[in-house]
Amino acid sequence: MARPSLTDILLDSAALTAEQLERAEELRLQRGLPLEEILVQQRFISDETLLQAQAQQFDLPYWKELPESE
Repeated sequence: MARPSLTDILLDSAALTAEQLERAEELRLQRGLPLEEILVQQRFISDETLLQAQAQQFDLPYWKELPESE
């Protein structure tokens, strides 16, 4: 099964709009920065939203804080 793209995850979860993605893509091309960096810099998404989406993309658990060891 193909891994979903980060942008698909963000769009499907309504964390990002198509208009914001379009603007971020324009800025990415102009500035030569990674899309993820543009999305956070422009405050289209938060750092936490990015990390949650990346965890989902790679089918990894996401913890806001690491669980305490026993």
